[in-house]
Amino acid sequence: MTTTRPSPIAATPPAPSRLSVPVAALVGLLSMAAGLATGHLVGGLISPTASPLLAVGASAIDLTPLWLKDFAVRTFGSYDKVVLLSGMAVVIAVVGVVAGLIS
Repeated sequence: MTTTRPSPIAATPPAPSRLSVPVAALVGLLSMAAGLATGHLVGGLISPTASPLLAVGASAIDLTPLWLKDFAVRTFGSYDKVVLLSGMAVVIAVVGVVAGLIS
């Protein structure tokens, strides 16, 4: 009596798992935060007052038309730079979330 073995079925690799939307958004946000933290660390090693966020903010202020600078100072008073940096932080966070969702 002979027995026949069933032919081995080619193992298909499992489909890559997708992250849920909130997890993907959080991963993107944390990745962006890690990048900024690394930039701050390197900037701090080079010069204690160096900060990538402040450097970009200063460049944005330098490139802004005079009428817009005057408007910001009139509107926000002495908090104009705080508003600028807060706006930059929000935009960076949104970019991180979108990058996480796209990935």
